[in-house]
Amino acid sequence: MAKRTIAIHAAVRHLMTGQFNEGSDYATWRPNGTEDWLIFVTQAGRGRIGYGDDRALIVEPGDVALLAPGTPHDYATDPAARRWKFIWAHFVPRPHWLAWLNWPGMKEEPGLRHLRLDSSTHQHVIRAMRETDRWCHGMAGQREMFAMNALEQSLLWLDLANPRSHGRPLDHRIQRAMDHITDHLAEPMSLDQLARVANLSASRLAHLFKEQVGLTPLRFVDRQRMERAKQLFELTDLHVQQVADRVGIENPFYFSSRFKRYTGQSPRDYRRGRDAE
Repeated sequence: MAKRTIAIHAAVRHLMTGQFNEGSDYATWRPNGTEDWLIFVTQAGRGRIGYGDDRALIVEPGDVALLAPGTPHDYATDPAARRWKFIWAHFVPRPHWLAWLNWPGMKEEPGLRHLRLDSSTHQHVIRAMRETDRWCHGMAGQREMFAMNALEQSLLWLDLANPRSHGRPLDHRIQRAMDHITDHLAEPMSLDQLARVANLSASRLAHLFKEQVGLTPLRFVDRQRMERAKQLFELTDLHVQQVADRVGIENPFYFSSRFKRYTGQSPRDYRRGRDAE
């Protein structure tokens, strides 16, 4: 077997999209997955998304696949089809989207999730995803926000097809923990503390949270802190120490290191980049 090369993936601030029409030699491998979510909407041909023990999910028109953060990426054009045309998006979900991402998953790899759509819903999703991609690569002001809104429309259509949904929210205990995290980002937080808030054992909270949200509780805390920090750098003139304090990280050097790992930029460079837009 030929040696595979790990595909490079740049950090995604909110959203990155594309429309591919690939031949039989197309393949992507990221054994550790990514920090964001990845959605594929197949338009034509067939793709092969590998998971555990050489198993694979075959996707064709009408299929939508979703990879949660940290899920190994092993996907390619299905050799039997020779072509795979699809729209994709790497994205960091808005908090209220998480209830819409609890799709059925593979037993061996629950981070790989899948929906099969009827033809009408499939067309609605394709139109919304094309609009997402158009805005994402456009030149208009606020293009990223328009693109996120179009992606939200896609996810709403997909939620209608999700057998686990039917409009049901997250488990109320998980929602309680998430609300506590959002409202108390400036305070120290531990798994045991969040378990008490949710009235669950730490192990049960960790299991339910990962199942429904796609991240462990503490990784969700870290992500929310970094997202809040980005907002503060974009909308205020607070110094790095002040931003670090507001997101619950006392050491500004540790905060800067975490921020750069999350965004790919130092706090100063991130602010300069936003000011230049």
